[in-house]
Amino acid sequence: MQPRAYRTGQWPAMGDATRPKIASARELELLRLVVTERSGREVAQAYEAANGEAIPYGTVYTLLAQMEARGWVKIRRAAGDRRVRRIKITRGPGGAALRAASRHYTWLAELAADALSAIGRPA
Repeated sequence: MQPRAYRTGQWPAMGDATRPKIASARELELLRLVVTERSGREVAQAYEAANGEAIPYGTVYTLLAQMEARGWVKIRRAAGDRRVRRIKITRGPGGAALRAASRHYTWLAELAADALSAIGRPA
């Protein structure tokens, strides 16, 4: 049986070229942290506070640069210190990325639920 999202036509097939890039779990965490504008250092500190584990600054800036290339975030240099970068999610593409990820991860949860219910059924 297909998951509910596929049955209702809410999500294109896996090989569909029009399917948007789905944010990884870590990208989603970073997007959540930049709903309000933050510096890269603040993002890394907030990530550690929320997850109980540090994330290297290099990883933060690499992921944020990739997300900026997709249009999900806007990165600008701070006026007072050009070394400081300020990051904020974009309304259009960033919001669309969150919506697409929400649909995708809901679909994955439905897959898991369907599989678990199948395991519980007698053969």
